[in-house]
Amino acid sequence: MEQRILVCDYCPGARRRPAVARYGLTNGRGIVPVATLDLCKLHQGQLLRAFKPKGKQPALPSSKEALAERTARVLAYLKQHPGPHRRSQVAQALQLKPHSVTDVFRRLSPKQVKPSGVGRMRAYEWRA
Repeated sequence: MEQRILVCDYCPGARRRPAVARYGLTNGRGIVPVATLDLCKLHQGQLLRAFKPKGKQPALPSSKEALAERTARVLAYLKQHPGPHRRSQVAQALQLKPHSVTDVFRRLSPKQVKPSGVGRMRAYEWRA
């Protein structure tokens, strides 16, 4: 009868230790792992330490606070620079991503901003 003993994939050839854990790479949908890794206790600890956060990390701003801050910046830019502006111009001037500027424009009321044009060529200007 043949027996198989799992050994660590990271240990060098002649001194391979028995594996105590198997890690698999999946997309989280319950399918068969794309790749697996058998590790001994020593290498398992090294892997877990590599993915452990170090120190205190700053909290991410809530989405409402970030949206309010972006909205204030976009409105201030439109007030200071009269005339129609495309979203790419505003994004470049404020160093924001174009999709976040689009999100701000979608949420603003027509009383604040006047849209003109269609699709990608749409421009917005401050409505006084």
